[in-house]
This record gives sequence, structure tokens and C-alpha cells, in this order.
Amino acid sequence: MKYIHTLTLLFLMVSFAHAEGNIVILDSIPLDTIQGEEVYKYQVEKGMGLYRIGVNFKVNQEEIIRLNPQIQSQGLRFGETIYIPTKRAIQQKVEDLKKGMIQNAAEIKEVVELKAKEIKEEITPVLESTDRLVATIKSFGTIDSNTDSIADTRKVVELALMLPFESKQTKRSTQATRMMEFYQGALLALYTAQNDSILFRLRVFDTERSERRIIDLMSNDALHDVDGIIGPMYPIQMEQLLPWCEKNQVPLLLPFNDDTDLKGHPYLYQFNASDNDRAATIVHWVKSKGDSLHCVTIDTHDTDISQSTRAIRAHLRANDIPYNKTTIHNILSDSLFLSLDSTKQNLLILHTDKYSRANILIPHIEKCARAGYNITLCGQYSWQREKIQVPLLFASVFEAHNSIEEYTQLWNRYFVNSPQSKLPRYDLLGYDLMSELIYIVTGISPKTYLQSIIRWEATSTEDGWANTNIELVE
Repeated sequence: MKYIHTLTLLFLMVSFAHAEGNIVILDSIPLDTIQGEEVYKYQVEKGMGLYRIGVNFKVNQEEIIRLNPQIQSQGLRFGETIYIPTKRAIQQKVEDLKKGMIQNAAEIKEVVELKAKEIKEEITPVLESTDRLVATIKSFGTIDSNTDSIADTRKVVELALMLPFESKQTKRSTQATRMMEFYQGALLALYTAQNDSILFRLRVFDTERSERRIIDLMSNDALHDVDGIIGPMYPIQMEQLLPWCEKNQVPLLLPFNDDTDLKGHPYLYQFNASDNDRAATIVHWVKSKGDSLHCVTIDTHDTDISQSTRAIRAHLRANDIPYNKTTIHNILSDSLFLSLDSTKQNLLILHTDKYSRANILIPHIEKCARAGYNITLCGQYSWQREKIQVPLLFASVFEAHNSIEEYTQLWNRYFVNSPQSKLPRYDLLGYDLMSELIYIVTGISPKTYLQSIIRWEATSTEDGWANTNIELVE
């Protein structure tokens, strides 16, 4: 049967919840049954209000009041026993829906609302209302929009998104926000790709930062019948998942890993270009400039040099392209001009690809540029957001090619938050990669790329695929 998997698999129930000065251990609270529904029997503790109880038990206040109507008239009283619905009760309703035991449109909506409220209490709300959430699910084809019944006539394509959403963390990191934006963009890609013959269902897993998480998901058969996967983020998790994908012939699209060994892994797709491929693109440009370009690199301790800089140097040597060297000390002491050529364009190759380490040098580089030297800085795609006063050169898999006006309208139709990520935008990344996974699995070509045009190449039929469409921006 068809079922609502986007909601059921995103977040796990935590074993305990923190209150201000109180810790509620859920496993220690006695259980009871009211009209066939499993509930907690909770004795109200001193200083506990309805809001705090709802937070601790991960349920909304309306559900507590539903089981304890006296609260509306007399409020909460210290020492009294109240009934609180368990997450298992909500999960049971979801399971009944999955098994086709719930067919009535009103009951379907009730289950969706319960799960929606549960999710909204665990993450920053991304949908305006429960009604909008129901509309979103319908538009993605999970619920048939004409009959309000579970769709059962289209070909089903099961996709999985496996990213670290940090759903168990009380304070959400920047990374978790980016993962949520990636997820939202992926949902909009599913909406764009839907048609009358294919039903897309998305299973969403919080892979956390655990080395055991992937193993547990595979042992619990959570990936049964999945047709394609995006993720995970961490190399150890990718290594754990890859054998399963090869055994079951399931494409695995890696959104963040690079320099992965693709040899002998025909179901592996690496989106990020490797350091070596980016370096080759940059050095090809250098070679095309001939004698009009003068290269300068920073000479420092080997441990301080990034892999991308190492790769560029290796390609320069392999192509017999000479380059001068300077040091961090020379730049900081405003002696960089001694390594530059006043008659040529100077390409300065820093020792790092992290702006946090490069920014201390950039004012001194800009000073030489203001003195009349023609300087281009070899940097990274994300450095565009910084106010650097010298031209940048970078090789990247990111480059906006199309207007995102329609995408923005679609985003505003379903989501109330605004994307926070910049260069690259993680929501656009989620859109492009989900569109690409759909293409890999079904052969349905993406209607458009928003941030990345992807071109897959493999050295042989036994090897994995690399995205070789690298943009060189000067």
C-alpha cells in the first residue's frame, strides 16, 4: 500500500526530555489505556506547566487537553494525575494508515495533522499551517488529490534522503539548517517531476554523526525496496552504505564527498568534483595564457598546504609550467611585490582553500593591486560573498544558469522560511540533486538546473560516476 513516508521516517523519539530543573524519564512513567489508546499516567510535579509537560513528552498541548478536559476549567494542579498520549499511539495510527486500514479522508487528515504537529515541535517550522502541509503532501502525489484516498495506480519510485538533520539536538547548528534547506529543495524537485504515471515516495533519515546509525538502518531493513539514495554526508557512513547499494544495485548519489575512490563501484555517483579535477581545469586555463601569465604560490610547511593547492602545484609541474614562490611572512611584511611580475597578469595561489585562513593575507594582496600590479587570486566559489578587491579565479561545480523565479514562487507557496545559505544555496543543491537522482533512477530528464549543470562520466562500466562539468570562472 502507498503511505506517507516523508513524515514517518524523519525523526526518532528521544528517550528523555529536559525541563528547566526537571528531567522526565519517559521509560519510568506508567502506562494505561483509554478507549483503546495507549497513554502515560503522569503525576504533575511542582513547577510544571502545560507547556513544559508538552515539551517534555513531545506532544502538543491540545492533545493533552483532549484527554484531560478538566484542565480548561480548573487548570493544572500539583500532584494530580493526568493522561498524556504516547508517541507510540501516534505511530500506531501512522502504521494503520500505511497498511490501508484508514481510508476515510477526514481520518487521513487527522493522522497527517498529528504527525505534522509532532514534527513542528522538534524542528523549526518550515510550513505555514497543517492545511498547507496536507496540501503539500497531496501535491507530491502521496495522497490522491481527487479522491482523498491512498493512490494505488501509478508506478511507485522509492527514494531516500540520508543527511545529518541533528533532530535530537536541542540547539540546531548551521549545518542542520542547511540540511533542512536541502530537504525542502528536494521536495520541490519531487513536485516538479511528478506526473500521472509515477508516484514518488521519499524516505528521510537523520543519519546524525553516528558511526552506528547506517548499520542500524540497514539491519532494521529500513531501506527495503529503495530505488535510489542521496547521502550520507560523512565518509565512514558512505563506506558502510556502499556495499549494501552494490548488493542491491541501488544508485548512491554523494552530495558532499569528493576525492572518493570510484574504482569498482558502478552504483556510486560523486557530485563534488575532486581536487585533482578542479586543479586540472585551472591549470588548463593557465596553460592557455602562455607567457602572459605569471604564477606565484605560497611556500609553507607541507602540513599547512591544502589538498587543492597540492593538486594545482602537481599539475603545474606535470605541464612544465614555471611558478615563483613566496611565503606567508613575505606577504604579511608587504614584500609580496618582490615575487610579482609588473608586466604580466599574476595568478596568486594561496596555501589554503578556507577563507578564514586566507583573509589575513588578502588586505596585503589588495595593497599590491592598488599599487598597480595585475593580480588574480585563485580562490573558491564561496569566496564570492566576501568583499575581495582583486579578481577571483575558481573552478566549481556550482554556477547559476537559469532564472529561479518559478522556483521561488513554488517555495513561497509551500514554505514560510527563507533560505539562509549563500553560495552555494543548499535548497538549490537539494533541488538539482534530487532532480538528478530521479533522472538516474527513471530516465526522466530534469526540466531545468538551478545551480549546477551535471555531467556524469565513468572510466569504465565497472567504475562509479563523477560529475565532470566543472565551471571555470574568471
